[in-house]
Amino acid sequence: MERARQNQGAWASYRFDRSTDYCSKSPDNPFGFPFQNSCARHDFGYRNHKVTGALEANKARLDNALHEDLKRVCNAYTGAKHTACNATAWTYYQAVSALGT
Repeated sequence: MERARQNQGAWASYRFDRSTDYCSKSPDNPFGFPFQNSCARHDFGYRNHKVTGALEANKARLDNALHEDLKRVCNAYTGAKHTACNATAWTYYQAVSALGT
């Protein structure tokens, strides 16, 4: 996704919606954990599936992908920071699962 974001011209004909509010009303980098890019990827999925009318059918998959993405961020930490990061990732996942639209 980052490469595609940096080279948007190559993908222009697809007319993807690349807008993002990152982690919406939650902090983008809670407790210093860099969740911003994961949230941007999640927004990309939601916005582009929504415009095609396919969000409902793909919501669980997109939410699960966010959780996996956040856990990859957490893998950069060890010990208590890793545990705290994973707990925060779980909270973000639960929020989008329940409230994401």
